[in-house]
Amino acid sequence: MCGNATGSEAWLRFLMRSAVAARSFFPPLERVQIERMACTDPAAYGLHLTHWDCRSLQQCAIEQGAVETIHYTTVAQMLAEASLQPHRSRYWKTATIDETFLPLAAKVLWCYERVAWLHERGEIVLCLDEKPNIQALSRAIPRQLMSAGRIERHEFEYQRHGTVTLVVALNVYDGTMRGWCVDKNDHEHFLWCVRQVARSYRHARRLHPRAHGAEWRAPEHRSREAQRAACRSAPGRRSRQALAAASAESEGP
Repeated sequence: MCGNATGSEAWLRFLMRSAVAARSFFPPLERVQIERMACTDPAAYGLHLTHWDCRSLQQCAIEQGAVETIHYTTVAQMLAEASLQPHRSRYWKTATIDETFLPLAAKVLWCYERVAWLHERGEIVLCLDEKPNIQALSRAIPRQLMSAGRIERHEFEYQRHGTVTLVVALNVYDGTMRGWCVDKNDHEHFLWCVRQVARSYRHARRLHPRAHGAEWRAPEHRSREAQRAACRSAPGRRSRQALAAASAESEGP
């Protein structure tokens, strides 16, 4: 119930109709106590929950003596009116700013800011990233398609086929994405991906790859062997320094 709270008038009216048998008025102090409880980790109250839901918050508010009785739909109404969404969360990443960050960031941003200009010159700006250790699964029985009176069904049991690493190259100018599945996230497979990128854009005047992730910045990916192998895949093209940048040693303007 709480997961769909939007704060709209229609939703609030529905909540009030659902809680007609419960108390209809709660003083500001009781509301603030429930709101503060919603902003506190459930573990602080001895609950093994990752996030609050309206029913758990209702029970905890009564057990903690914040209110004598309250309906869970009233809790949802209070949260909606206070613009609180305990069922939602978001990730963030703390930037590490050191003496090497600004020079590298400037080189990368130089390309991003001039994507259109570089494209006019026949030069392509690419973003390379990878998703390692994706489970390769298949269903024990093929899915059963929808038929009259029955929705599509999927077998619950599945079979494991190891893991794969997905490597993707994004053309920043037009949004084109090319991806490859490789068995391992190591030096040899990285070189193979670099060669595929070079072949995909063999008609470009120059490539500006920008690799993301610490895995691609490993020393073995920056080796001279990696640079030579990348250049062998596209002979006669000015791509030695550019393809070497795929190992996260970003080049400058």
